[in-house]
Amino acid sequence: MAENLTITHLKTFLMVAQLGSFRQTAEQMQTTQPAISSRIAKLEDILQTKLLDRSTGHISLTKTGQALRPHAESMVKMADRLGEYIRDNNAVTGRISLGVTEFAVHTWLPAFLENVKIVFPELTLDLQVDTSHVLKKRLLRGDLDIVFILGPVGDERIQGFKIATHDYGWYASPNAGLLKYNFYSIPELADQYSLIMDTANSLVHREVRAYLQAADIYEPNIVSCFSSASAIQIATLGNGIAALPKRLARPAVDAGLIIPLMTDWSPSAMHFSGCVLATSCEEQHVRLIHFVKSLL
Repeated sequence: MAENLTITHLKTFLMVAQLGSFRQTAEQMQTTQPAISSRIAKLEDILQTKLLDRSTGHISLTKTGQALRPHAESMVKMADRLGEYIRDNNAVTGRISLGVTEFAVHTWLPAFLENVKIVFPELTLDLQVDTSHVLKKRLLRGDLDIVFILGPVGDERIQGFKIATHDYGWYASPNAGLLKYNFYSIPELADQYSLIMDTANSLVHREVRAYLQAADIYEPNIVSCFSSASAIQIATLGNGIAALPKRLARPAVDAGLIIPLMTDWSPSAMHFSGCVLATSCEEQHVRLIHFVKSLL
């Protein structure tokens, strides 16, 4: 039964995955090898699937185990930080208006919404989803208390707290005629394929155009998308190559819908920040931003 799943099960699974040995895992966790075997068997029973492959004489993760690993890491990390927030769970209360981008919706927001109810039970959130450009405007107007955006803050009236950095890459459909392990030149690809990316006012869009102009390509065929989900969907049709945050592209790559391309150039890594007005920076707003950071 799923309710019997514990953090200890997940920590044991992650340790075995890292060390590739039940014996070494038992030593690290200061227990016995049979106890480790029992925990793994219990976890596989709870999830009703095999997580480890021992048929070749050494321990490796099955496809299901590989899929579980990042989720288990996130859950263990959250559990390790939970006590810090629970000890002062009244620190963030009342109603807070929160603005996030589509990138957040497809990455950390589900885990945030699930855990924030536990950690801050007295908090009510008003959630808005929009582009980074619009969210910054709404923060400055006072419509939102906190916004989470991609790209530089670029305004002295806004105080930003850097949370993470996300690398970009190029992706294509497996049916686009491009090979995963070949090395490609972006200017040459731009002559043959449409370039799928964010809207024209985005940093990525402007950076790609500037790069191509430096390579004497002034009128590339660009497909502008309001969301990365739309860009992925269009890329799966095989009509172009998409510039995407690697983290956001990962599920589609794992599902075989798109493949990563080895290229001579990619858009710059994008900073992800939590932002508040510099003139009204409240402690509980900053605390909530750090809570988001703990989930990543």
